Amino acid sequence: MKGKPAWESDNQEKAVAAVQQIYDEGVLKVIAIQAIASGARGAAVRKICDENFLKEIALKDYDGAVRQMALKNIADNVFLSELAMNDNDSDENTREEAANKITDEGLLKKIVLNCSNTSVRFYTVQRITDEAFLKEIVLKDLDKLVREAAQSTINAISKEQNSWSIQTSDGSTYYSQKKDSLFVANEILKKLSSIPLQTYYLVDTPDGTLGRDINGFFTEAPIKTTNLKINNPDGKTESVQSQSLIGFGDMNKNQSSVAYQKINGQYAKLILMMKCGQCDYESPIETVAGDMERQCYYCGTNNKTHRGVIHVYTSEGVVDV
Repeated sequence: MKGKPAWESDNQEKAVAAVQQIYDEGVLKVIAIQAIASGARGAAVRKICDENFLKEIALKDYDGAVRQMALKNIADNVFLSELAMNDNDSDENTREEAANKITDEGLLKKIVLNCSNTSVRFYTVQRITDEAFLKEIVLKDLDKLVREAAQSTINAISKEQNSWSIQTSDGSTYYSQKKDSLFVANEILKKLSSIPLQTYYLVDTPDGTLGRDINGFFTEAPIKTTNLKINNPDGKTESVQSQSLIGFGDMNKNQSSVAYQKINGQYAKLILMMKCGQCDYESPIETVAGDMERQCYYCGTNNKTHRGVIHVYTSEGVVDV
């Protein structure tokens, strides 16, 4: 008689090792709900892309680490803000992680103004870039810890602004600086939580230039995919399967932008966040339809990944992105 699958074991190491060999999302969903070992549930959750399913896990799993793993592939800012402000939820770390995933500055401000949990407000106020709002918090907030965090954030913004070179052209504003790796570029750009229209941030590195605007990440010329400068070169020498490939920012607008750039004969690649199968770091990579291999910006491991063709409907017809 066939025994139970290894992922059902209460031995964490055995169960997790079994999950690492499974890629069928249907099976992974069963494991995420039924596995006894929390590590096995977490290992399954981090390989699942179905956001609605992940929301259920983020709300209902009894282990905080599993809930936080589910949040890593959730981009719905409204859901994240509601979870962060849910005072009936006693898991402070999960609420903080939800706030940390939010990119909509209006929702971040709402949390700071309306959430009753000091710790959540403390971490959230540090992600806001609106100096006028932060100054109001410094002057009027009743919580000393939050006021001090707001002032520290203002100081950090002032210091960071001094590192950008600024140019204007045809009503657009361009901020640029040079750094030594795509990892550092990503760390700088992903912290920009509120970018106005016609404002563009570009970080030049020896491996290419990575940019961000109101919609998300972009590139204007090819960036390297191999032999990158790595800040933490502890990756595997052999290739691994990436954990996921997900969007960042407003994906509908990103896809439309890429489509119209292609129509106009401009360089255009759809940027997606690749979660490394070795270290979990999320790198914004240039993607193409089909099989790809891309190097993790953090540990340097080569990741095998894949995406399908995206059909974008434009006024000029359908464009395959």
